[in-house]
Amino acid sequence: MLESASFEMTKSSVLVRRLMNRFYKQLTTPRSIYPSSLGRTLQASGASVSLRRLWQVPSNRKKKFINDQADAWREALMKVGAIKGWEVKKYKGHGELIKLVLEEVMKKLKTKHRLVTEHFVGMDDQVEEISKLLDINTGGVRLVKIYGMGGSGKTTLAKVVFNLFSSCFGKCCCFLEDVRVKSSRINGLVDLQKKLLSEIGHRAGTRSIDEIDYGAKSIGEALCNKKVFIVFDDVDNNEQVEKLVGKTTFYSGSRIFITTRNKDVLRINRPNYQILDYEMKMMSIDHALELLGRHAFDRDSPPDDYKDLVRQIVYATGRLPLALELIGSFLYHKPQDSWKETLDKLRRAPHEDIFGKLKISYDALTSEQQQIFLDIACFFIGEDKMNAIYMWKDCEFFPNTGLDVLISMSLIKIVENNKFWMHDQLRDFGREIVRQENPTNPNEQSRIWNWEEFLEATRTNKSHLQMNQKVQALSVDISSRSSRDVIIQSKEIERFEHLRFLKLARLTIVANATNHLPRLRWISLSHTARIYKWTNMYLKNVVILEFSKLGYIDDSRLENIIKMATKLKVLSLESCHHIIKMPDFTGCLNLERLALIQCYQLRKIDGSIGKLKYLIDLKIDHCNFLEHLPEEIGDLVSLQYFFVKCAHMKKLPDSIWKLKSLREMHFSNCVDTPDSENFWELPSAIELLQSLEVLQVESHNLIGQLPSGIGSLPFLRTLNLSSSCVSVVPMTISMLPRLQRVELMGCDGLEALPTLPTSLTHLRVFASLLIVPDLSNLTNLVELELSDSPGARDRHCTGELWWLGRLSKLTKLSIKFQKVHPPTEMASIPLLNELAFLGLDLQTFPPLPLSLQKLCLDSFNPTVSLSPNLRNLSCLQLFGSPMQEIQLDGLQLPHLQELLVLNCVLLERLKLSSMRKLKDVKVEICLKLVEIQFSVVFESLEALSITGCKSFKRLVCEIANEVNSCEGRLIFLSRVLDKLRTLTLRRCPEILDIRVVGTSESWEHFGLEDCHYVPSLGGLSNLKNLKSLSIQKCSRLRVIEGVDELEFLDHLALSMCESLERSIDVSTTKLPNDCHLYIHNCKKLRGFQEGFDGSVQSKVNLNNSLSFSFRFS
Repeated sequence: MLESASFEMTKSSVLVRRLMNRFYKQLTTPRSIYPSSLGRTLQASGASVSLRRLWQVPSNRKKKFINDQADAWREALMKVGAIKGWEVKKYKGHGELIKLVLEEVMKKLKTKHRLVTEHFVGMDDQVEEISKLLDINTGGVRLVKIYGMGGSGKTTLAKVVFNLFSSCFGKCCCFLEDVRVKSSRINGLVDLQKKLLSEIGHRAGTRSIDEIDYGAKSIGEALCNKKVFIVFDDVDNNEQVEKLVGKTTFYSGSRIFITTRNKDVLRINRPNYQILDYEMKMMSIDHALELLGRHAFDRDSPPDDYKDLVRQIVYATGRLPLALELIGSFLYHKPQDSWKETLDKLRRAPHEDIFGKLKISYDALTSEQQQIFLDIACFFIGEDKMNAIYMWKDCEFFPNTGLDVLISMSLIKIVENNKFWMHDQLRDFGREIVRQENPTNPNEQSRIWNWEEFLEATRTNKSHLQMNQKVQALSVDISSRSSRDVIIQSKEIERFEHLRFLKLARLTIVANATNHLPRLRWISLSHTARIYKWTNMYLKNVVILEFSKLGYIDDSRLENIIKMATKLKVLSLESCHHIIKMPDFTGCLNLERLALIQCYQLRKIDGSIGKLKYLIDLKIDHCNFLEHLPEEIGDLVSLQYFFVKCAHMKKLPDSIWKLKSLREMHFSNCVDTPDSENFWELPSAIELLQSLEVLQVESHNLIGQLPSGIGSLPFLRTLNLSSSCVSVVPMTISMLPRLQRVELMGCDGLEALPTLPTSLTHLRVFASLLIVPDLSNLTNLVELELSDSPGARDRHCTGELWWLGRLSKLTKLSIKFQKVHPPTEMASIPLLNELAFLGLDLQTFPPLPLSLQKLCLDSFNPTVSLSPNLRNLSCLQLFGSPMQEIQLDGLQLPHLQELLVLNCVLLERLKLSSMRKLKDVKVEICLKLVEIQFSVVFESLEALSITGCKSFKRLVCEIANEVNSCEGRLIFLSRVLDKLRTLTLRRCPEILDIRVVGTSESWEHFGLEDCHYVPSLGGLSNLKNLKSLSIQKCSRLRVIEGVDELEFLDHLALSMCESLERSIDVSTTKLPNDCHLYIHNCKKLRGFQEGFDGSVQSKVNLNNSLSFSFRFS
């Protein structure tokens, strides 16, 4: 008892002292307690009330400590009584006191706290990440630089972070806003220096500052002995930071936070502090919807009748926070007509305020960089960067420097496969820059990228006969038009004499091309485009030539083209089926990239290819009649990238091993069975390829042992021998210091793995392994897929998996072995996100890490206890369960979002009672499944797919008292599935009727296939925002009710529904005119007996011209 009381006394004393520290300099308003009386009470009572529990201690024991503890209490509470504050009784009423308190609070906070928008949405994760980077509880100095495009939320994030941590630095914190704008003014940097010194408590030192260098020196002297927190908002060059903090040696614990559009600001770490970069993340769809909803409706989600418009506005703005705030505020409680009008404007150009914000970055570019930016915005998003670089180099736009600047200023990104990426708002901004060159006349704009403007520029008046020096780039694709036989005269293009980029698709160009277009650098022709008599076309300055699906290009025409295009750098031929032999290449010796793709008749490549001394990249893909490559391939001294994938290619030429510049080799000729007459092995000469980084050979004809010389390739990063008959991987592979990825999938001849290098991060093996390999040394692995292939032999792989627990960096793991026991330790893999256990003996299940988000299991048995640490699991896939009923209720998976149940042949009933967070449910090939049960309203279910479940006939919802007693009758209750967006039913022959009950605003896609006994589909008029409806192979379907009410339908496909006959009159339908109709083999559907592929409007026009009645569902 005494020890307990002592502990309580000590704890209470410490607590009061802590409270005292928290109250220091805080504003205190005692209510019904007065400091003077508190002090007297304490002196008189000896804190008797607070120490009441102590008196319960026997008197012979409490004397040992009571005096010390009582003194500590008394001292602490006496200090509480001395705190300065307001006594309520001294004022006339609460109103007067509240006013005084508010005034004092504002006075105390006004110079530090930053005002943040009340609609703060979607930045919690970024605030947490920035907080980790700042890590204010550690010593040292850190500078965090956050970069991103204008309007992405950098300043808002900076304000939130400043408000969060400024109190930890007392007076020594400062937020300098709009540094870029303010520093550009007269004496702007000096004013910023004064503000910085004033904010951190050095007001006296600001009086003598009259020039920048002296100010920088003063700041350095002030900061070297203070722990400070400084935010520089919207910095755009190094000088601004240099003059504001100079070369200061910051005091330990200081934090500097910078927001900028320019990634290159302070890119190099300084000797006295560390610089950490952070890129702004794009706002998620859900958060964008919420942000727009708050500004437009003062609520997190819009009214039901606005949901589709809100979603379209979000897509049109590219989820840019600034755009969402401006548009939402502009549309605040406005009618739908205003929303639709605004949406139309946004699809053409950004909002004017957003435009002004983005133009700041554009104006900072040089004229050449602006040209590059506009080219990307208008033409090259999603395109390979290299072709554009060739054009820009020849135009002297200095693309390498220009692209670096655009990337650093967050105007573009280079993403996977070297492709350009640009934010939608920046794309629209760039195109609006071009439009503003002359808003009413495309002839006076520098770039044309849509068909309508092309027609306006060439055919609306007599100007199409005059020469034009404005248009630099032209891209026309008429794929969206119903007619593909559009004919233009060559003179309609040739008059654009400053044209440097020309891309045409699905056009026919007639008349003789002359020696116009001398500045043309890039020609791209595709699909049905035909050019007659073009032998005089001026190709002398062309550096990129792309032909795709041009049936008229044959060997002789190609030879003439190559002879004329002497500056050619890039030649790409795709689906040019009349090319049988590649011609003599001596006419284009500057060629650097050659691509031959799906030229199915190509049988020979001329040996002159060896003369292309500058060729860097050679790609031959799916030219399946090509059997051999010329030995002259070995003379391509500059070749770095070799990609050949041709089904009948026998083997690689022997000379290829002389290519000392080769960095990547990809070769594949996989066919169904190996060809014993063309077996080959990798030669020992492979060790000569000392620059090789990627070796990928996928060929059934590759056999035998890999040469030991493979271990002498110092730069090899990737080795992929999948689908080969390789039988031995040499021990020397462990000597490859940079090897990170090994793939040996489908290698049935491989029975063992050697010791692999510890540098490996990715390993995928599917082979006939005799023993489970010990991979405990591969501690850098982040992805491991290990699978036995028992098909080639009768016995199973043996061994243990104990070593898995040592691979602490794994994020993705897939193990498939028959009858092998799982490891006993898995919880020690803290980063594991995905786990698949297939074929293992799962009598017991090891504890799993808390990080796990995706789990795949076969032969699932709910009686086997899963780890209780699966609360973060978001995806569960169950294969081949022997159970007749699966209940997931007891698994405690509160965050499960995706569920796949596959090939559970005995399963009859699936219960999803407690799965409230599910978003996506797929059930496939469960032949005996009769029903799916749930007893809750699905809060999040967006997609439901049931495929190949031949016995399925019931969807049971207990909470709605809606048990489908009539088997085969599916009723979808919108109030239970209120978030459902996609429903797919395939090959479920027991379904006899489908009906939607209740209005749904979320449902967008409905697919029904191979459900032969469904006679009618009812209630579709309840699906107010349905965008896609596809019904196929439903032979007895006669009626689709409510199709005519689907106002937002984009796509309607009806195929092989032989009984469908009831229809609607298009003169009264609410289907949009641009809704695409695909009708095939619906023989009783009036007006469509022959099928149809086109828009509603085009069908109406056709009906009017043919004068017959149109009715279809």
